Amino acid sequence: MARELRRQQLFLTVAQTKSVQRRIHVRADGDWGSATVDAMRRFQRRRGLAVRGYANVESLRAMRLRVADRFEAQLWAARDAVRRKPTPPAASALGASALRWSRTALGVPYVGGGHSLAGFDCSGLVSWAFAKAGRELPRRSYEMYQRGWAVTKGAIRPGDLVFFDAAGPGASHVGIVVTRTTAISATTSSGVAVHDIAHGYWARHYVGARRLAVD
Repeated sequence: MARELRRQQLFLTVAQTKSVQRRIHVRADGDWGSATVDAMRRFQRRRGLAVRGYANVESLRAMRLRVADRFEAQLWAARDAVRRKPTPPAASALGASALRWSRTALGVPYVGGGHSLAGFDCSGLVSWAFAKAGRELPRRSYEMYQRGWAVTKGAIRPGDLVFFDAAGPGASHVGIVVTRTTAISATTSSGVAVHDIAHGYWARHYVGARRLAVD
């Protein structure tokens, strides 16, 4: 891991690039052009380093540039930040329960601002289903999009929330995943219904997915 970090490409400032160019005996113009790439490769080859043609920590160390320490510290900090990043839990019982509740509302008409079996809008359906499952959610889809864990499109599971920019920019529409390619939501055209999210209109307006779990 340490060697991999030291060999990662670095993106230098103009001043840093000039410092490197002086060490490898090429015109110090601050531009990492083909002449600099070739000169860097020659330097790396002479020093027995991995021949990349770009700047990395091991090359900067070989040049005895003090900035190498700063770059390596930044790389380690970035790696540790990624490792600490929370990962979504496995598909939860909470989402499965909310999905079951949402299915009981199939066929209920769309009502703007609705949040009962008399009529739902998209966020009203989701907040109602999750409340039945034991989790209170914000009323607006934009706020729901800030809850839970982000899930990639290829990793969505039943019970996850999926968001679309179908009623304005950003996460303006929300539904609950039924399968990897379908979701249930309240739409102005069909009321509460299951619809495809992998193709056509919904695929074009897809924003992202979130996974919720019991607090």
